[in-house]
Amino acid sequence: MDHLTRPFGIGLNEEDEIPCVSSNDYHGVPFLEYAKTNEAYQIVANMTDAEAMARYEFKLQISELERFLQTWLFFGLLQEMLDDIFDQDDFVRATHSKLVLSTKNLPEKLRQWMSDPNLDQKRLTHLHRCLQMTLVALVATPRVFDTKLKIGIAATAEVISAALILAAGSRDIDTILLPPLGLWGDLDDPSPRVAEMEKRHGWCPAQASLTLRKFSSLQAKIYLSKITKPYKRGAHDACSFEDCRALQIDPLTYKSLHRHPGTCEDVEANQVEVVTALKDGKNALLDLKLNQASNRISVTIEAAQPNSWYIALSHVWADGLGNTKENSLPQCQLHHIYDLLTRFCTEESIEGGQKRPYLWLDTLCCPVDPEDKRLALAKLPEVYREASQVLVLDSSLTEIDYRHLQPIEVMSRVFSSGWIFRLWTLNEANLASKLWIQFRDGIIELGQVLNGLSAMTEPETYHFTSELVSEYGKLRIESFKQAGGELWYLTEALKYRSVSEISDEPICVKALLRMEVDVVTGEEKLQPSANHEDRVRVRDERMARLWEASVQGHPKMPKTLIYHVGDRLTKPGVRWAPSTLLNIKNTVPFYRSTETNLAFPSTNGLILSSAACSISVPERVDGILGRPSAMASTLRDFLKCDEHHWLTIFSTSEQKKYPSGCDHMAIYDITIEAGRDGEFEILTEHPVNLSQEASARMDCLLVANATKESQTPELRMRNVRFVRQGRIQKYDRTTCDFLNSVLGQAHALQTDKITQEIRESSKNGGQDPQYLDTLKRLVEKVWSVVDQLEAGLDAMGKNLPDSGLGLVHERRKSIFSLLSRFYRNRYLVNERNFPVTQEYCLD
Repeated sequence: MDHLTRPFGIGLNEEDEIPCVSSNDYHGVPFLEYAKTNEAYQIVANMTDAEAMARYEFKLQISELERFLQTWLFFGLLQEMLDDIFDQDDFVRATHSKLVLSTKNLPEKLRQWMSDPNLDQKRLTHLHRCLQMTLVALVATPRVFDTKLKIGIAATAEVISAALILAAGSRDIDTILLPPLGLWGDLDDPSPRVAEMEKRHGWCPAQASLTLRKFSSLQAKIYLSKITKPYKRGAHDACSFEDCRALQIDPLTYKSLHRHPGTCEDVEANQVEVVTALKDGKNALLDLKLNQASNRISVTIEAAQPNSWYIALSHVWADGLGNTKENSLPQCQLHHIYDLLTRFCTEESIEGGQKRPYLWLDTLCCPVDPEDKRLALAKLPEVYREASQVLVLDSSLTEIDYRHLQPIEVMSRVFSSGWIFRLWTLNEANLASKLWIQFRDGIIELGQVLNGLSAMTEPETYHFTSELVSEYGKLRIESFKQAGGELWYLTEALKYRSVSEISDEPICVKALLRMEVDVVTGEEKLQPSANHEDRVRVRDERMARLWEASVQGHPKMPKTLIYHVGDRLTKPGVRWAPSTLLNIKNTVPFYRSTETNLAFPSTNGLILSSAACSISVPERVDGILGRPSAMASTLRDFLKCDEHHWLTIFSTSEQKKYPSGCDHMAIYDITIEAGRDGEFEILTEHPVNLSQEASARMDCLLVANATKESQTPELRMRNVRFVRQGRIQKYDRTTCDFLNSVLGQAHALQTDKITQEIRESSKNGGQDPQYLDTLKRLVEKVWSVVDQLEAGLDAMGKNLPDSGLGLVHERRKSIFSLLSRFYRNRYLVNERNFPVTQEYCLD
């Protein structure tokens, strides 16, 4: 699309062209009514429901659908918005072989539209509805719909949405108007885009995939996919879409890299002097000196003073500036660093007393010896916090000239570099007072780039620049501490980061949260050859110390944290706590909206207030042999609240190493196997209002009572153990009536004579000759009851319930399964009416 901003030197080529397939001019029908001009859409009851719309889009030939949607959603949307200043010829151009869409004039048209003094809330709200319908229609398109056509419409709708936001903002109109910006980007298929970025632009496939996931807008995805990376040929050949192997180092085989062919000797930092400085409570700084005669660099150690001028380097070890065996680096690397340091020298700095800045570099200033390294790690936050400047070195940036680049490209390259995907570098950037980026033609302070970026408020870049500003904010987690939102913001910042040594994560998290706790102890003896299990054990031990320290009240804990899906610790007292904060897909449970949404860590567990109910199971029906039905074996449970109301509980499918060992069991089965009827409870994210017709799904938690009541009766606090997670939902009235009908028929079968015969004939394990014959008669009777229940469904007509019960497409089979389940009493019963709020200590 012509209106989209592109990186420096990248023009519009034939592959970017969107063919014009619209067969006729837009007829001027109101946009929200235009779909009804096509017979396929005339009977769609709800034009804001993508599923409903999809049923009718499938009725059209794909070529006809493509023509119709381009006419409606591209030309029609533009006409609806621009009105008198719309001219279809402005949005079409001819190439040597075909007509293509052109949005070259769109930004100027939008600016003209935004300046219209007659724009008001009513007009903007109407256009918002048009955008919503555009989104729904695009979501509903079948897979075979031409991707280019879809992206062309979506990219146009996205820039229109930006114009609406800007127009509303300039008029002090509420800007909560539009679909979340990510929805337009969600229409993009990442797989072919990642493959193209790898093949034509030199990207690591994993970094390309992570970058496209990190940025939501189409503006961002299209722009980033055009950037060329200067990686050396073959550097990322071993990488996959899921894993960048080039950034992961093996401490046993890792070697420092030389900058030039051949070898030069290593220069070692005097570790005795480094350790002496650390034991004196000071950081060890490096004074690099160049011998002009021999052209060699020497290194001396200086203990940091309050007024010391020094540069701290932030780098990725995969680029070759590390050393896992000793505190040394090749001469060629130190020569290069010396040259970089001199670029910070000015007349003012020289007059201050130091001719050039000192250096702090982890490879030389963090001793290899584990005991001495502990001293350096404890001082690490201070190193970056007190550094005069923090300088970022990344191989994808140091090979690029920045002076001819727009701020949007500078930021794009920084926030898609290898440096941005590492855990340690977030820690370093977060602590830095000023963050400088090294490019081939010089250095630039990232805050200055941000200022230039913030001034870019044009519709064609609005969404993308907003995301880049947000990414910059994630480097400043400390600013969210006062609001108590730093835990959520931290998980957002860590979502796409990784670390070679997984046991380092607690060290970084401690520094990022500004927590005063020693997570590393001298008892840990983790050798470079340690296996993955040992590294996980050490990480978990350190994370346990971190969460135990949160008893002091920092960071503030949202009680929704208990609904986080992911690995948890196994140590008593902190079994509620995540064992890692890296790569969490859904960070919502870490978000705290109000003070009442807090939980409080204690030495025994997490104290919180929650809506809950106690559950039990009806008495089991003995004597019915055979496997449970298909529905009964799924991870879904039915909870009968009272005479009228039912809820369903879906056990979360993405279970990971929960201490309960119940990952693949339905709640009913867990209750039966534990033999602890009445000692399980369901905690819910919000109170369940049984007076409502129905409710959306919400998170819930199955817990087991450790004690009926705590030792402090006045608190009436229940001590409970975490068992498993799920999602709970109240059924609508019609579905509840149907479930009660099924339960009534099941109870009638339980008291039927044939059930007594089954029990008698099954006493010897089903060997009685009469058993199979009796079972056959029972099945026939069950099917006759199914017919009665199905007739009842037919009488409901349009109010036919579904709610995931399968009563639309496989009705008889689903009813049979549900009836068989209730016949065996495979459902849960609520022992305490909703809603009840209780204080819990959860472990």
